[in-house]
Amino acid sequence: MLTPSLSTPAFRSASGSNLAANPSWQPTNHPERLPVGSARSHATVTPLANPEEWNSFRMLGIHVDNFSMSEAIGTILRAASGNAAASFAFVNADCLNIASNDKAYAAILARQTRVFADGSGIALAARLRGITVRENINGTDMFPLLCAAAAERGLRIFLLGGRPDIAGRAAANMAEEFPDLCIAGTHDGYFDASQEAAVISMINQSGADILLVGLGAPRQEKWIAAHRASLSPKAIMAVGGLFDYYSGRVWRAPVVMRRSGFEWVWRLMQEPARLWRRYILGNPRFLARCLLEQLSEARRVRNVPGLIRNFDRHGRSPQLPELPASTSSVTYVMRGQS
Repeated sequence: MLTPSLSTPAFRSASGSNLAANPSWQPTNHPERLPVGSARSHATVTPLANPEEWNSFRMLGIHVDNFSMSEAIGTILRAASGNAAASFAFVNADCLNIASNDKAYAAILARQTRVFADGSGIALAARLRGITVRENINGTDMFPLLCAAAAERGLRIFLLGGRPDIAGRAAANMAEEFPDLCIAGTHDGYFDASQEAAVISMINQSGADILLVGLGAPRQEKWIAAHRASLSPKAIMAVGGLFDYYSGRVWRAPVVMRRSGFEWVWRLMQEPARLWRRYILGNPRFLARCLLEQLSEARRVRNVPGLIRNFDRHGRSPQLPELPASTSSVTYVMRGQS
């Protein structure tokens, strides 16, 4: 088995920078972390130094935080060292397709402390709306960087999910790579409702500061939401199939495919029977949904200037229609202020 290394491409960001070389995970130009359970509001969108960048946006009704990798890791580290419970999720095109049909999942995403933009599909859809996704924030790139930072700070990590022994093998590889890393414990994802109390007790007794849950979307987010109040770790993150990569069971795409946004092609080649619906049918469906949403919002926004001019003789304006909480409408209003 090949053990990953920080010098290998798997430990580098999509832009090619080795983020482990920068231990100062300090975010900038972002509002404070939202408490778990608070709903997102599109009113929190504010412009960054680059007028095409936004620190958050909405896509198919889901609030997405537009962070760099170092900012995302900094947010998780502060949560793990703090007193308030925090939950984090990643969303890609498939997640947003699921959320479009699963209102319970969409509501859970709305209550996350942060939701990170994962994958080329999100970046492409955002670009079509004039928004630049600052970096592809995916759990596979983040994991070793988070382990390095946790080892420096003495934070304990628990891995939950995957096939039997997969989380354990991933933990062993990370412990070999980072001798100071404290793995609080591991458990596979094959447990039923009758075993949940024992699993939660195991996690809590481990003293973990960070819990990574890899049960697949939307099961993992729903499991975290259902049991968040009973779980002791301050920072909990849904990570999908992350442990498969660092256990050696699944190989990542070559760097050139990841940087060009075609890692999904590599994954499809590896598991065509399982993933063909997600990518061959799901990717076009996702882009079509985004385009339809954008066209619908653009029609509503175009009516606003005329309504604003339509004051009566007493200087009173008519009641404006409520704008959708969406990227297009927010982008229009914000740019109109500049």
